[in-house]
Amino acid sequence: MSDVDVADQAAVADTQPSDGAVTESGDWRTSLPEEIRSHASLDSIEDVDALAKSYVHAQSMIGADKIVVPGKWATDDDWSAVYDKLGRPADADGYELELAEPPDGAQQDGEMLNWFRATAHANGLTPRQAQGLLAEYTQFTQGRQESATGADEEQQANAEQELRREWGEAYDNRISVAKDVLKQFGSNELADTATTSGNTLFGNDPNVIRMLHKVGSYINERVSEDGLLGSKTTGMMAPDEAQAKLRELTAEGSPYWNKKAPEHDWYVDEALRMQEKLHG
Repeated sequence: MSDVDVADQAAVADTQPSDGAVTESGDWRTSLPEEIRSHASLDSIEDVDALAKSYVHAQSMIGADKIVVPGKWATDDDWSAVYDKLGRPADADGYELELAEPPDGAQQDGEMLNWFRATAHANGLTPRQAQGLLAEYTQFTQGRQESATGADEEQQANAEQELRREWGEAYDNRISVAKDVLKQFGSNELADTATTSGNTLFGNDPNVIRMLHKVGSYINERVSEDGLLGSKTTGMMAPDEAQAKLRELTAEGSPYWNKKAPEHDWYVDEALRMQEKLHG
């Protein structure tokens, strides 16, 4: 073999890629066997160095405590094993939960807390998840209670304003009669019961209060004065009563129109008093 032939063979050898090297095309996978060259798992690996790092990482994970996510045919026991590996306590008593301080005068609801622990355990919550959910639930319920209290107070104020406008100076007396009816024939708890609409309490409904007063007035008139236990009349008149009395005093043919009648002055004075009650 001549020196020229040896030089030609060396030049050809220099153009062939070595095992594992990147070819002129820039794709290192061309040096791999054809059956694995196009495998999808290699798409994200840019070069041989990245391949080596991926291999080393995979080797370090062998034997580590891994969690296999159950498939759609998994049983409750399969999921229970997963929850245990994620950190669920051995039983419901294992949840050490911190509750927000209740409002002044209120007590912690131990029954609700026991239910929450049991429910959290049954649904595989970790202590961290259970605590977070309890905090969110407590904040939500307290917000609803505050909102409901505010709505009740607003309804009560609106009912009082409406009835004071309607009953005038007789308001306190009529409210007292209504309360006596409720106390004698019902209960204080009834006032805090929602109506059928669910939006108003009985004790805040002007129509209910009017009805209770009418019942009390009927009892006092038909049975005896102050026939209700604790009910005492004050002589105060509501505008509707004053209007009815004024019509009676100034009716055609009454002494109000006859200056010679002995009761004329009294009728006039009473009529003026009724007008004052109506118009201030």
